Amino acid sequence: REVSGFARTVGAVLHAEGITVGSHDTVSPALTTKVEDHSSIAVRHGRELVVTVDGVQRRVWTTAQTVDEALDTIGVRDQQAYVSVSRSQPIGREGLNVAVRTVKAVTIVDAGAPTMLTTTALTLGDALAEAGIAAPDADDRVFGNLAAAPKAGSRVVIDRVLTRQVVGTGPVAFTTVKRADATLARGTTKVVAAGQPGSRWSSWTFTYVNGKQAGKRLVRTVIASQPRAQVLAVGTKAPAAAVSRGFARSGVGGGLNWAGLARCESGGNPRAVSPSGYYGLYQFNLGTWRAMGGSGNPTQASASEQTARAQRLHSMRGTSPWPVCGRNL
Repeated sequence: REVSGFARTVGAVLHAEGITVGSHDTVSPALTTKVEDHSSIAVRHGRELVVTVDGVQRRVWTTAQTVDEALDTIGVRDQQAYVSVSRSQPIGREGLNVAVRTVKAVTIVDAGAPTMLTTTALTLGDALAEAGIAAPDADDRVFGNLAAAPKAGSRVVIDRVLTRQVVGTGPVAFTTVKRADATLARGTTKVVAAGQPGSRWSSWTFTYVNGKQAGKRLVRTVIASQPRAQVLAVGTKAPAAAVSRGFARSGVGGGLNWAGLARCESGGNPRAVSPSGYYGLYQFNLGTWRAMGGSGNPTQASASEQTARAQRLHSMRGTSPWPVCGRNL
């Protein structure tokens, strides 16, 4: 405004115009400066600015007329920083509250994949969304406080946890019931009723962390069908009575000199074992012994049973199993 008067100093001119200058205001030139025709006086009234920078609040008085100018005067010059009001907004005489968030470099490791970004987000959770990363669910593991404000070098690690329910089926083994049978020769067995395995289904919980299996837990097992036991007849019938110290002369192969064959093959020792893997009176190998119905090792059987097995072998193959000693029969 243009004014006329008889005041001699800047202060007198302002007083005459009713303009009060406070301790936070600036006047140029100074109040004691003498005025002349066409003098120019500039008055800037101080405004209280409440600035919160990265959560830290400070109160300053400024004669800046815009937010951008005020921030520059207090040292906040980062043009990438977030400002809660327009930088060009005028600051009224009543002052202004302004929130500022400066740019921070943070790292987010999601399921093992790191993402580095610069952000002015209010919280690390907001930075997560800014990076396009899905928010963790209730099962995921988060290392870092997503509600905290980002700081330079902040790091958040998210392990993605997935659980799956898997149902599988499997067999239930049957048991074997043994029953004595007097019609079967001792040492022999016969399946009377075949066993039947049952079935069951089991429910498992599998846990995966970042796509890799990290554990499993059995939740429940249900028997779908019961197994059926196998019935096995076990022979208890004693072998035919032995004569001549256990060398039978009756039945199949009777009338032959089995004692002579035994003396030639094993020296008549029912427990004889040759270095080449032949056993008993008649030097059976294990394959032939079992093919003739024997079980276990021939040396574990009685002389009578060994003779009975040898007689059976003779009825099928003659003396060929004893190419040297067979002439003694």
